Amino acid sequence: MALSELALQKLVPKKKRFDKPDGNGLYLRVMPTGIKTWFYRYMLEGKARRMTLGNYPDLGSAEAREMAARARKQVKEVDAVAVRKAAKATRKAAPDVADPITEF
Repeated sequence: MALSELALQKLVPKKKRFDKPDGNGLYLRVMPTGIKTWFYRYMLEGKARRMTLGNYPDLGSAEAREMAARARKQVKEVDAVAVRKAAKATRKAAPDVADPITEF
């Protein structure tokens, strides 16, 4: 069942973080600090994965649902998290200005 705007506003933090399902793999995580974060939960190659979408209320429920729908399509094609990790590893492996100095 999808969370309404009123239900989202009424969610209050507890001593431990908790997740409220919105449907189709979309969840809202409520932290003890009061921060509310949308994330998409999915399974890939037998492993549970999670993709953070953004914080509520900066990211509204309609936008979060659209992003989750796009993420579902993306996950079917390619593991988006693995793509981001590979891009980060490529950036880190790229030579920088300090490399020639340390070689010298």
